Amino acid sequence: MIYESEKAKYEVLSTVLSTEDFDVLICAEVSEENGSKYTVFLVRSHELIKRLLVMLDANATPDGSTGVMIESFSTGKDHFFVFPYRQERAIDKFFVGEGMSINQCETICCNVILSCITSGLPYPLLYLILKHRLVNLSRDDSIYLSYCVDLSEMDEKIGEKECVVCCAEILTDLLERASFEKAISYQILQKKGVNKSYAQFIELYRDVRIASAPEGKIGIFKQIKKFFSRHSDTFFRILFVLCSIVAVIALVMLLSNLFFGDQPWLRIFYNNFKVIGTQSLE
Repeated sequence: MIYESEKAKYEVLSTVLSTEDFDVLICAEVSEENGSKYTVFLVRSHELIKRLLVMLDANATPDGSTGVMIESFSTGKDHFFVFPYRQERAIDKFFVGEGMSINQCETICCNVILSCITSGLPYPLLYLILKHRLVNLSRDDSIYLSYCVDLSEMDEKIGEKECVVCCAEILTDLLERASFEKAISYQILQKKGVNKSYAQFIELYRDVRIASAPEGKIGIFKQIKKFFSRHSDTFFRILFVLCSIVAVIALVMLLSNLFFGDQPWLRIFYNNFKVIGTQSLE
């Protein structure tokens, strides 16, 4: 299936979520050779379309920018909202606190906050992303968001405070895994998080940044652990390929034994040793 706007043609690669009112799709732009992918909301409900448009228009900057949203367009009765897409690297999975210094952990936490601030998303949408922890950690410790949310959970009453409190919970969980010696920033976030004291992202950013530990060197064992954690997906792919090769070899040997009674290819080695010099072993 291909959907076309004035700017691009989007080919559906997969469907993440499908309901009566909307679908969440992963698409690729047909004209692009670099394989760029997009998260696309295909919305059929007129009420939901109106709610989204009102939110996005209210959140737009004076120059008309809608943050990370690439475009929106209509085709017939359906309306489409296009956002970026990158392969997920969930921060809960790829963050290895014990393999990093406290300073590095706090830097990642600041990057999480900044990604929320610069997303330009309406708070009801941002809240769904944070609530379901659709926050991703790149290999270079930068942060990016995923946008595959369930729009049926959207609540326009959600504001910045709810988003900040949810973000603080994520950061507290990350810093709790950072070190056996808890950082000052962790203690501050834990105390304020319990009381839900944060109302703005700038408050959260200030607490983490001001309380950040001085930068220090990481031990060799922590560096090794961090390296393997960052590249764990690559190592698993390599291991999968090797296991597949071993499985194929084992299957060939089994079938060979069933049909020929032995391993014909082993005769190459056996026959070479029947005669050594002028002496026959038979």
